[in-house]
Order: sequence, then C-alpha cells, then structure tokens
Amino acid sequence: MESELRSNVLRLAAILFLLFISARIQGSEFQLPPPTGKGVGFTRLSPEVTGIHFTNHLADIRSITNRNLLSGSGVALGDVDGDGRCDIYFCALDNANVLY
Repeated sequence: MESELRSNVLRLAAILFLLFISARIQGSEFQLPPPTGKGVGFTRLSPEVTGIHFTNHLADIRSITNRNLLSGSGVALGDVDGDGRCDIYFCALDNANVLY
C-alpha cells in the first residue's frame, strides 16, 4: 500500500510539473487576474476548521548540521484517491509524511 501511495505521489508531482511547464510555455493563458478589493489574499484557518493537524518536526541537532533542512520538506496537492476532491500530501523531516 505504501509503495502504491508513493507511486501515486510521484505521478502527481510529474503531472503538476508538466502543467507548470505547459503554463509557462503558453504564456498568460493560465494566469489568474490579480485579486482586487478589501481583504483579498489568504485567510488563516485553524486545524479545528480544516481538520488538518500537521507539524513538520526537526531536531535541533539536525538543523545545526544541515541548515538547508530549515527550509522545510514539501507539500503536493492533487486527487490521489480519485474521489474528485483535492488531497494534500505533506512531507516531513523527523516525523511521518501525511496524506489528507
């Protein structure tokens, strides 16, 4: 099951990369207009509202020996299980990766 999940995540990453390259090649066709009006942008939502409880832990000793790890690990979005809803895959450094 884990290898199947890993395969799906890699497939999703490849698709997102191809979509990104396609959008860059075709120009403004895939660009969204800039937001306007009061209160535009992101709104912070609590874990209780979203159901997402994820923290990327990093041991102090690892951050000292490799400063690049402070940048984090990664996240991918896509419909992994084919239910028509966007799934979120968080990668972690010192704890388990999580798929929501």
